[in-house]
Amino acid sequence: MKGGNDHPCITLLGAADQLLLRSCWLCPTRTGRRLRCLGVQRHARCVRHATPDDLDHVEALLVELRKLPQLRERKRGYFSRGSRAFLHFHEDAGDLYVDVRLDSNFQRMRVTSRNEQADFLSQVRMALRAVRLHRPLA
Repeated sequence: MKGGNDHPCITLLGAADQLLLRSCWLCPTRTGRRLRCLGVQRHARCVRHATPDDLDHVEALLVELRKLPQLRERKRGYFSRGSRAFLHFHEDAGDLYVDVRLDSNFQRMRVTSRNEQADFLSQVRMALRAVRLHRPLA
């Protein structure tokens, strides 16, 4: 980084993460894009979209998501509901996360373990069921 600690999130980072930030593809000095600040994490993190190899680790989850008629997989690991993006996957330090729109905003959930995947799938089904129940009758 040119100016040292000029990134808006740099004060939230430890020394090891500052090194990661300097080489991060989301770093503003690299691409002009800002590092995403995640309130649910301990500190700001560089995350990347999941690669095909990452998605192989959650293939069973993808199979279950494909069974939900309200969702359409536009690209492997990217699902939409109607015309709006609904979920996509990220990888960070060996863990897998999903950004999902369970209500009007996206939220990030960890889906590395089978238990986390089951909890996530349960929440997706509840959100889709709630939308179907609140839809006006034609």
